[in-house]
Parts: sequence; structure tokens; C-alpha cells
Amino acid sequence: MKNSSLVVVVVVVVVVVVVVVVVVVVVVVVVVVCPILHYTGESTELEPTDWGWTEQGGKFIPMLTDKPAAPSNLLNLVRCGCKKGCESKRCTCRKLGLDCTQICS
Repeated sequence: MKNSSLVVVVVVVVVVVVVVVVVVVVVVVVVVVCPILHYTGESTELEPTDWGWTEQGGKFIPMLTDKPAAPSNLLNLVRCGCKKGCESKRCTCRKLGLDCTQICS
């Protein structure tokens, strides 16, 4: 009789643990995941026009930027292109009185 009582207790404990785990998972989904999906208080569906697309003729086309490709100081960097270091007098950087940078040669 003792063995059957022990089996019943073990089964009850396992069932209780499984139920508790399921409840915890449901609570986490409801408390954590759902608010993340609805953090704006609006629909979770994104409008393409809010994310860099324009609609033309029933088709979505990406909006082009009006910003430069890089800051002007970067676009205006001088690069000498020397093949073997920047030691010669033919180096464009040296001619302009500039130190060579990592983008040279």
C-alpha cells in the first residue's frame, strides 16, 4: 500500500509542477510579450509610408535621402595613392603639406 500512495503523491506533485509552469508561461506572455507588441497603443501592423517608402501608381517605392553620402570633411579627404609609401616628393599629400593618413596607399 505504501508504494501506491507514494506513486499517487509523485503524480500529484508532477501535475502541480506542470500546471505552475504553464501558468507562469501564460503570465509571461500576457504581461511581457503582449505589451511589447502593443507598445504604441496602436495596431501592430506597420505602414510602409511611415518607414521610408512612398506610394506611386499603386506601388511602393523607397524614398531617396536628401542627405549626403558622408560628411563633407570625409568626402574632401585627400588620398595620394602612392604605390610604395609616401616618401617621395611626388606624394600629393606631401605636396599639399598634409600628413598621409590610413587611406593613403
